[in-house]
Amino acid sequence: MKKPVCMFCGAPATLLCDGIIGWDADEDEHGHMTKCRAMFTCDAPVCRNCATWHGNIFFDGKIRMMDTRDLCPLCQKLHEAGESIRVAEHRKNS
Repeated sequence: MKKPVCMFCGAPATLLCDGIIGWDADEDEHGHMTKCRAMFTCDAPVCRNCATWHGNIFFDGKIRMMDTRDLCPLCQKLHEAGESIRVAEHRKNS
């Protein structure tokens, strides 16, 4: 199996981008998410040098673990501009 390479510089990719693309969820009459089933992320392969770190996430329970939240250069630009990758038509003006 071929090792993943960074989409932005070609170095070995050690991370996947965590930029949020969207959610698989129902909405109530007010447009609030209910019954959230999944979250979809960018998942672009990226190296540590090209990624921007946005903090750690800690999980507690039977299995305790920690993960990082990292954005690729494209998702980082959107984050800095306060924009989303994709917004549903009915949410564009809300």
